[in-house]
Amino acid sequence: MDEKTKENIAKFKKEISSISTALNQLNIKKEKSYAEKEKISEALNKLIKKATALKEKKDNIDKEIRKLKTNRNKLNNKVKSTIDKIKNSLKSKKDKKVKTRPISIINKEIENLEYKIETEVLSFSKEKKIMNKINELKNELKEAEKNLSFKQISNLRKDSRRLKKEADKYHKKIQEKANESSNIFSNLTKKSKEIQEIKKKKKIMYNEIIKIKKEIKQLNSELEVTLKKWSSFAGKINMDISPKPSLKPKEKDIMSALKNKKKLTTKDLLALQKNIRK
Repeated sequence: MDEKTKENIAKFKKEISSISTALNQLNIKKEKSYAEKEKISEALNKLIKKATALKEKKDNIDKEIRKLKTNRNKLNNKVKSTIDKIKNSLKSKKDKKVKTRPISIINKEIENLEYKIETEVLSFSKEKKIMNKINELKNELKEAEKNLSFKQISNLRKDSRRLKKEADKYHKKIQEKANESSNIFSNLTKKSKEIQEIKKKKKIMYNEIIKIKKEIKQLNSELEVTLKKWSSFAGKINMDISPKPSLKPKEKDIMSALKNKKKLTTKDLLALQKNIRK
């Protein structure tokens, strides 16, 4: 075998070894990238679960706040209504022009007149006159009801203070729940940013894997072309590249496939280049 042939053989082996080494490195890099991607996906799923749980908790708290506000507002309206009654009554007492009779007397007169209409036979004009009187008495009754006694006013003030305390309790609970909801919202915002960052990392890793796959595909094509050239060259110089007895059955099949110019897989190419370098 002349020197030129030896040089060509060495050149082929060097080229095949170089491509194979690059392929091995890329495959290792691909596996690491896949492992990293899985790690990122796992972390992302955990964060999403935590964020979902926080969102549900916040929704429940906000729902509770709405109920508390409804109860507080009802109590505040009662307080306002009670205070208005007290104010109107005090105003009536101060107004010297307003002179009202006791409520019991007015009610008694209304009852007597209504009983008279129901039990006596009256002329139309007489009945109309009584009805007008009843209406006057009812108006007088409304004014009398405004003019509450000092004891009634005192009781209303007690009710007002009691209702206000209850409303304040609800308000305190609302503030506590609102702070809790606000803290959860801050946590959710933080988690959301973390999720976005991890999604970016996942996308970068995904693109990296695609890039590695393209590089592997390119090197596989180069290796296949080089191996076919090597096979052709070996045939020209009558170099025996037939499967050796020491080779494993799978390796023998690959060698035969190369000789017969059949399509080889990446795994086949990597196994074959190991045999050539031996």
